[in-house]
Amino acid sequence: MQTHDEELLGFLLLFNTAELTTERKNAKIQLVNALVGSLSVAIETQYLLQEQKNLLNAFIELIAGAIDAKSAYTGGHCQRVPEITKMLAKAAVDVQDGPFADFTLSENEWEELHIACWLHDCGKITTPEFVVDKATKLELIYDRIHEIRMRFEVLKREKEIHSLRNRLPDSDDLAELQLAEEFRQLDEDFYFIAQCNVGGEFLSDEALARIRQIANYQWTRTLDDTAGISQAEWARKTRQAAPELPVQEAMLADKEEHIIYRDSKNH
Repeated sequence: MQTHDEELLGFLLLFNTAELTTERKNAKIQLVNALVGSLSVAIETQYLLQEQKNLLNAFIELIAGAIDAKSAYTGGHCQRVPEITKMLAKAAVDVQDGPFADFTLSENEWEELHIACWLHDCGKITTPEFVVDKATKLELIYDRIHEIRMRFEVLKREKEIHSLRNRLPDSDDLAELQLAEEFRQLDEDFYFIAQCNVGGEFLSDEALARIRQIANYQWTRTLDDTAGISQAEWARKTRQAAPELPVQEAMLADKEEHIIYRDSKNH
């Protein structure tokens, strides 16, 4: 038996001990040739289907491997999810009582689960790089004009403080102690936020409550935050009317400008 390109598939051996006439023998040979041809097509089709599945799986795993390799911070996430999912599914199938007592998966369903596991993160292919590749929660592609603007804000505040201090005849020890305590609290709050930025996936309810409390801290912005920025960021910031300066800003806030809308052509 051979494939269409004459690759050997196997042999078909038939034995007939009866004496046959030449005509019957030729008829038998024609029947065997037809049978061999049908068997060859059936076997080759099975091989081709399996090779097609292998190619599809290899391509899927290649995509998942490329996604993992693309970001050093995911730690082989796409490689681990299929193994963990299959372990969970097998445990659910093996259980004999409880809500999963009647749960079972057919061979086709196992195959579907396998493909779904490997493809679960394929959307990252079209996800912007600065969203996928993050070492910390707050890391992103950042226009440093914001940092420079904040330095100017701090410099202006320092000059204002220096001027006010020069107007005071004598410093108030109680006020100094109160200021030192406020500085200490701000330092603790900052280092708490910094720790949350590099922490794991889970935050306790207490940590979330503290973040919300810190988010309500107010500071005064006196400079236009749309000056010197890119056209794309300007378009996001100007979705809403700009407030009159100076304006009180929250320490942490979700804003409309933070939302990156996907182009309709990519849906």
